[in-house]
Amino acid sequence: MNTEEKLERFRGVVGDDAESKAKKELAAVKEQLKDELETYEDAQEEAMKADLAKEAARLKGQINRRIQETREIDLKDLAKREDEIRGRIFARAKEKLEEFRNSEEYAGYLVRKAEEALAAADGTKVEIYLAKEDIHFQNEILKATGIKAEESAELKSGGIIAALPEKGIRFNDNWAEALKRMEADFRFEGGLD
Repeated sequence: MNTEEKLERFRGVVGDDAESKAKKELAAVKEQLKDELETYEDAQEEAMKADLAKEAARLKGQINRRIQETREIDLKDLAKREDEIRGRIFARAKEKLEEFRNSEEYAGYLVRKAEEALAAADGTKVEIYLAKEDIHFQNEILKATGIKAEESAELKSGGIIAALPEKGIRFNDNWAEALKRMEADFRFEGGLD
C-alpha cells in the first residue's frame, strides 16, 4: 500500500468517525428539543387550564353577586336574566375553546389524546375520528401513532373520538356535547352540579 492509499484510508476512517460523532450529537440535540417542546406544551396546557379556572371563578363570582342583587326581582325576570348570563358564560367558553382550537397547541392536544387511546388499546385495533374542520391534523396523528384518523360528523366543535372496537371502549372527547351537558347541568345556586 503506497502513501496515497494510506492517506485515503486514513481520511475515510477519520471521516466515518466524525460522521458518527455528528449523528450522535444531532440525535442528542433532537431529543433535548423534543423534551423542551413537551415541557413547553405541558406548561401551556396548564396555563390554559389555570386561565379557564380563573375565568370560571371570576364569572361564578359575578353570577353570585348578580343573583344577590336581583333577589327582589320577580322570578320571571330573574329567570330571563339567568338565561342571558348563562348564554354569555357559555358563549365565552365556546370562544375560549375556539381560540385553543385555532392555536398551535391544538394539534399536540389531539396527538396526545390519540396516543392515550393507543396506550389504552394495549395492542388492539384503534379507530380515531376528527371533526371535518380538524381532519387536516390526521397526518400529525398518523406520524405519532400510525393510525389514520377518519372524519366524523358527530364532532362539531373540536375534540376527538377514539374507539377500541375489540374492547368495546369508546373515548368521546366531543367538545360540543360536553358544553351542552355543562350548560344543561349549570345551576346558578353554585355553578355546576
